[in-house]
Amino acid sequence: VPTALGTALDINLSNASLVFISVTFATM
Repeated sequence: VPTALGTALDINLSNASLVFISVTFATM
């Protein structure tokens, strides 16, 4: 796995989790 691809995937996953957490708290 290329480093750039791994980094991009890692950033996207962390962003997705942040959005998911924000939505979860907003809808509670």
